[in-house]
Amino acid sequence: MITNTTKPVVFTAWDESGLADIITMAETVAGGADALTVNPFLLAYLEPTSPDCRARPSWPPLGR
Repeated sequence: MITNTTKPVVFTAWDESGLADIITMAETVAGGADALTVNPFLLAYLEPTSPDCRARPSWPPLGR
């Protein structure tokens, strides 16, 4: 997957431990931490809140 594309690998992690595991795997694939720093191929898709949480709209509903 990584060797046959020029696009970044987009990923998400449940917690910091999972994020550390993903970075460790990427470092192994890249040939070390320095090699990953020179040629990064990861893109973390992180959400500070659950995507199901909806804030109160800042505009009035349409049709009123």
